Amino acid sequence: MPIFIDRRLNPKDKSLGNRQRFLRRAREELKRSIR
Repeated sequence: MPIFIDRRLNPKDKSLGNRQRFLRRAREELKRSIR
């Protein structure tokens, strides 16, 4: 899961844009795993 790795590599992910991007990726991954 590159998402978790990205989050660990970027501990300063307190940016709204970054957070939205991370949430968007997480949602896409969830959709993929659900399918």
